[in-house]
Amino acid sequence: MASIIDNQRGEQVREIIEQRFLRYRRDPGVAPGPDDVEITAEWSLTIPATACLEQAAISFRQFCSACMDVELAAGDGPAITLALAAEAPAGEGFRRTVTAGAITIESAGERGLLAGAMRLLHDFAMRRAPIVAVGERTFTPAFHPRIGNTVFLPAAQRLDNHEFQFSDDYLTLMSFFGINGIHVFANFWEFCHGDQLPELTAPGRDAYLQNLQAFIDRTARFGVDVYLVVMSPFLPDDHEVFRKHPAVRGSFGTYMDDLFRGCCLCSSNPDVLTFYEQAFTGICRDVDGLGGLVFVVGGEGFIHCYTRPAPPYDGATNCPNCSGRNPSADVAGLMNRIGAAVKPVDPQVTVMCWPYSAFAWSGEDKAQIEMIEGLSADVELLSNLATGDRHPRTGAALFDYNIMETGPSSVFRAQTEALAKHGKRHYAKIECTTTPLMFQHPMIPVPYRWARRAAEMKAHGVAGYISHWRFFGFNGSLAEEILAASVWEDIDVDTFLEAWCRREYGMFAPQILEGWRRLSDAWALLPYSATLCGGRQYYMKGPIFAGPAHPFILDVQNDYGLHRGFRALRGDARESFNDETRMQEIDATGSPTYVSDLLWTMPVGVERFIGMIHETVEAWDAGCDLLHQGLPAANPQAATMLGLGDIFAIHFRTTWNLARFYELRDRCFGGGGDQALRDSQFVELQDILTEEIANSERALPLIDRDPMLGYGYCYGIVYDARMVQEKIDQCRYVRDQEIPELAKLLRFHLDGVYP
Repeated sequence: MASIIDNQRGEQVREIIEQRFLRYRRDPGVAPGPDDVEITAEWSLTIPATACLEQAAISFRQFCSACMDVELAAGDGPAITLALAAEAPAGEGFRRTVTAGAITIESAGERGLLAGAMRLLHDFAMRRAPIVAVGERTFTPAFHPRIGNTVFLPAAQRLDNHEFQFSDDYLTLMSFFGINGIHVFANFWEFCHGDQLPELTAPGRDAYLQNLQAFIDRTARFGVDVYLVVMSPFLPDDHEVFRKHPAVRGSFGTYMDDLFRGCCLCSSNPDVLTFYEQAFTGICRDVDGLGGLVFVVGGEGFIHCYTRPAPPYDGATNCPNCSGRNPSADVAGLMNRIGAAVKPVDPQVTVMCWPYSAFAWSGEDKAQIEMIEGLSADVELLSNLATGDRHPRTGAALFDYNIMETGPSSVFRAQTEALAKHGKRHYAKIECTTTPLMFQHPMIPVPYRWARRAAEMKAHGVAGYISHWRFFGFNGSLAEEILAASVWEDIDVDTFLEAWCRREYGMFAPQILEGWRRLSDAWALLPYSATLCGGRQYYMKGPIFAGPAHPFILDVQNDYGLHRGFRALRGDARESFNDETRMQEIDATGSPTYVSDLLWTMPVGVERFIGMIHETVEAWDAGCDLLHQGLPAANPQAATMLGLGDIFAIHFRTTWNLARFYELRDRCFGGGGDQALRDSQFVELQDILTEEIANSERALPLIDRDPMLGYGYCYGIVYDARMVQEKIDQCRYVRDQEIPELAKLLRFHLDGVYP
């Protein structure tokens, strides 16, 4: 919400994340059992000489030294050996054989050996000692690819500063957590090239590809591939390509309240399709080692003639060439042409079609089955795991990467069935730590819900996933570790969490698990809807998002002198500007990030909303109370987890307080009544403000201790201590000055009572 990059705070967040790979510590009380092997200073490490495995060896030795107090030897003796073997598991699969004097990890490829090395380190960390059980095990990943993203994702992403977005320490942590892909937001007009429409050749293409190649080469050392999420914003309707080639002009579109306007290339024009073939053939030819191309082909992203065209339009598009054609067939055909162009150049490049928000052209076919059945073998389907159904308590549509629905929605299941008929796999877009409802903190502490999702994805046969979009980003949290562990084995959640607590906190108490279970259950009690997280703008505003920084508005005509941080562009429109132009747009067109009406209580209505959010508050508080009973607050890691639970409690209580405040305000202003009734209602309003002031004050020490709370990079800081304090001061003003003054004026003007 503050909409500026806080560099000092960002460096604090970066330091926390980059230290997480080496944060583990050996417990001297852990001893090997009769069927265990302990790694000591006599042991050495042997690896094949590849860039990826040499980097893995550096990380392996660092971990053993810093975390396990073992400096691996360089000579003869017992050895940990990573060996390429043709008969071993392929891909990222590996076989681990442990005997008294040797640990051998075998795989047919280097990525399998990397995974084997990282899983061994993970076992050391969970055991709290460099100890592993004797025996042979084969490991096969349940999901591939596993694509994440950085916390430090610029609004308008470029790769000329990829060392800033992804430091080596950050990439090491990603690799340790099993992330094997990163998605990069790529503006098509910055790298496209083709003789068919030379007017569209990007002037800075060579520099763009040079930066991309450098990034791919860096991430490959850590076993991480790069996937381009191809965006093609509307072109100006007077662009040179339309003047010289009028037939390639497609639909005229608007997006986000006319913020972005223009024309796209015609989806059915032969010259356009040839140009796309040339452009994507070119990037796969000119860049070595690209992991994949992801095309959002629904209501945004890779723009075509059916992407939210501006009205009036005939059917699904206002493009004269495409009007009357079959949108599903055209979109599938567009993707098939790209897939067919890419695969002969580099068969390893995965082409993913993601029909996100395809309601604009798919009509009643919410699952986009017709398009799916038209996709060729060259194109994979990626779609949202948990959207398309309705929340059972509110009836509201479940949207964008929610954690209300842990398993595949009915829409996702229907898509899987359609793909299975053609022997095709299904990839999922999820968030594994947060949701668009609330992404101002590094993790929603509902581990039982995150674990249930991972298990249900495996049971459903999800092939792979993108686990982070551009919300908080990967940060090495408990939720991310649950998902990482689930890639390799079916975990018993209670057993995993107990071991995790002993590793992180040096202790365990049953109240901790019960507390997390209560929090996981409490999340389902929220009066969930799109309006809850944004009122009229649907994203990134309102009390559930702003929490302790959300002002309480008595006079809707008063801006209370709140500074720029309380204004922003509409929701995710902010991602389309760099920091400088974003500030200019905010000053020119920005709207308040707080709400002053009760639209956000839809669809359940104010009275029921207040009851439901109060139920959530009580259930969440009960879970936090158990965590406070079980966790040692003096332990820094435990204090961070307690602060995470407490800050969500503050957000929920702010939401409850604001709903009550506005309901009473509106009843007081619109319900009539005599002076005595008004005065009593004013006292009630003041009492709510007193509660909220105390609630927001609880947030200040939490924010001071943990710079990740309220943090945001891509969309800007959500709140900081200054904003929370400004909100507290605003509430005090309303309570101590505005309400008494209003009561006095009403007594004078309505009741004739003179001071």
